[in-house]
Amino acid sequence: MPIVSAITKLDGEAAARSWLEGFAANAKHYNDNEGIIAAVDSGQVAAGIINHYYWFDAVAEEGKDKVPSRLHYFGNEDPGALVNVSGAGALASSDEPELAQEFLAYVVGMEGQTAMTESGDWEYPLNADVAPPPGLKPFDGLEPPPVSPADLGDGSAPLELMQQVGLL
Repeated sequence: MPIVSAITKLDGEAAARSWLEGFAANAKHYNDNEGIIAAVDSGQVAAGIINHYYWFDAVAEEGKDKVPSRLHYFGNEDPGALVNVSGAGALASSDEPELAQEFLAYVVGMEGQTAMTESGDWEYPLNADVAPPPGLKPFDGLEPPPVSPADLGDGSAPLELMQQVGLL
């Protein structure tokens, strides 16, 4: 859904609807990223849109020689090059606000970010002093569209559009 939000932000709702209608009419639909990878690997489809870390998970589990698909990163500020953000925050209602802040500091610090990159989740670290997992395209080479997390909204608009064109 973030891609639909990005298309809407960049080109308007009519363009997002048109893209979704084309997708609904011409694409095979899978319920998850793993299904898309399996379909590409078995030759059912030539390509699919996934989050990169699912492909790295498949390679880690099965071995690179058993995963014939390869990643292609969108670029040139294409909505497909959108960088999804995982967020964290402390609740104002927390009974332990200091502990919550300590946890957040740990998560974005060297130790927490290193633990994340070494855990096999294949995500980019927030902390620039921590190297990303090996094999990832350098973060500064991703060329995402000029869309901020705030531009993506709460997800209700793309959900409604996807329902209207029959994708959900």
